[in-house]
Amino acid sequence: ARAEALCRDTRLLVVLGSSLEVWPVAGLPRETVRAGGALVIVNLAETPYDGDAALIVREPVAVVLEEVARI
Repeated sequence: ARAEALCRDTRLLVVLGSSLEVWPVAGLPRETVRAGGALVIVNLAETPYDGDAALIVREPVAVVLEEVARI
């Protein structure tokens, strides 16, 4: 319940390396999107939430995080 509330309150949810198919965690992005927040997905494969994402990055998470750490 706390994770759902936090996802509803966030303006940006970044999902890293998850297929978003295992529940209950798979439902968390829906909470953010329904509340008007943005969703970013970093995952090599498609997810059920790709259509809701503001940004999709199809790169390995380690590569993306290395780039972010350089900023």
